[in-house]
Amino acid sequence: MLISQINGGPLGDLEVIYGAFYNPSASALPKDSIAQLDITTNVNGLRISQPTTAGLTAMVGVVHAAIPALTSGLVQTYGYRSTCQMLTTDTSIPAGVRLVAVNAQDYAASASAGDTTLILVESHATSTGSVSKKVFIKCM
Repeated sequence: MLISQINGGPLGDLEVIYGAFYNPSASALPKDSIAQLDITTNVNGLRISQPTTAGLTAMVGVVHAAIPALTSGLVQTYGYRSTCQMLTTDTSIPAGVRLVAVNAQDYAASASAGDTTLILVESHATSTGSVSKKVFIKCM
């Protein structure tokens, strides 16, 4: 676990926590995508994957930098993040909305119910597709 303080001082800085995880997949996990614990094969708490239906509640955070296939990398598990992929529809989304992992996708989507491990901290105007937004992560 890596606990990082940005901007040089303990009192005025953002607390950000990263975990080191392993990508056992044959494909890379993209930067700013959602990662979940691999709960299906060789479960050891280090293996992560793109979200699957069986493990949507096992979200560990947002991939900090692309993690190539069969290598380890950092996933942000706590704190403010200025970039996270999320799905948008033709409706505006206010700040404070819960975001949840989506089966077989790299992005999160808004949810009216569920846990609060990922919160949108920036409102979003009407558009459709996957966009990068500011979030607060609490996946610990």
